[in-house]
Amino acid sequence: MTHNVSRRTLAKGAAWAAPAVVATAAIPAYAASMSCPDDIDIQVEEIFQKRLASLPSLRNTNIRFWFTNNSGSNGALHTSNLRMQITNGGSLDVSTLPFGFEFAQRNVATSPAINKLFGGGTIRSARMPAEWPATGKWNTRTGVADASPAAINVDNPNAPNQRDVSHASAFMNVYSADGRYNNLGSAEVGEETGVAEGNHLKWLFTIKPNTRATKGSAVDFINSHWRDASVVGSGAIYTAIGVRPVGFLPPSFNEVRASIGSSVDQECLLDAYTKRVAIWNNSNERFAGATIQFSGWSHDTSGDTKAVTYSGGDYVYSNEIGAFQGVTPAGNAGTGFNGSTSNAITFFNNQLVGLTRGQDTQLGYQLMYADGIW
Repeated sequence: MTHNVSRRTLAKGAAWAAPAVVATAAIPAYAASMSCPDDIDIQVEEIFQKRLASLPSLRNTNIRFWFTNNSGSNGALHTSNLRMQITNGGSLDVSTLPFGFEFAQRNVATSPAINKLFGGGTIRSARMPAEWPATGKWNTRTGVADASPAAINVDNPNAPNQRDVSHASAFMNVYSADGRYNNLGSAEVGEETGVAEGNHLKWLFTIKPNTRATKGSAVDFINSHWRDASVVGSGAIYTAIGVRPVGFLPPSFNEVRASIGSSVDQECLLDAYTKRVAIWNNSNERFAGATIQFSGWSHDTSGDTKAVTYSGGDYVYSNEIGAFQGVTPAGNAGTGFNGSTSNAITFFNNQLVGLTRGQDTQLGYQLMYADGIW
């Protein structure tokens, strides 16, 4: 259960537990000798160009992601997966050239995927709410959503309470998500280690080379184990997960520092490094020709399950493109709902209704599996 003090709050609080020590010593002699060369940007650029020149070609490589839901009700003890399959690959098996993705955990109140296809309409005899509630509960006769327990801390990664979770995988390595791209080596993270950015917490994961993940198998790239989301006296924290492809990581700050040398001022070097990383992260060169796709059933209003090629620089969220039921072969493969249909409109219209409480119907269960909310 998520209480008023989460593990993340405790972790942050530990940094303030010890009294501050006022520095009175003289500035070290080496600090005065540090400089900011006029050509620092050029020096950093040369290091980045060497990294680009070393990247293998991934022109025949396709990397596909999709989200699966395995069990549980929204806001309760739950498990979810980010599934991945790499086809026509092999060039990712280079341990010194990590290929990565930013992974996000976002507090949400609704599912744009459900709303796009069914918001305010009907599924068989069931009236649908204009906006799907994160609770997954509504009145099938009136379409009125049940907002209890209310969604709290929506789009607020800095709130004291965050959803307790463990994100782990045998197919990933963890890198620092603070913009310095240092290898942390861990294979499991939780909400207390996420970096708050905009409306989400984020981590940086890379594909571990020479595993089933790089040999064509469909794998659970990230396994997420969610704890109870209720917050005493407040409501509940409902979450979605998202992915933003990074591609081959740029040289880490530590690599650049080692190459440039210690005589350059830290802030000077960090400023030049940060500017060059921003260019890297907005260039398709980082993908080295690879095609990255996301499978979902709400890319458009047709309801068809599609693998859509990623473009731009935004996150792709589970509650925006829809999730699949992981216990079915088609869902586990990210290709549809069952053996007979890959269309969401057809699938949901084949579900039984019959009861006023939507969450108690077959339809309600299937919608919660698919809404991309945990």
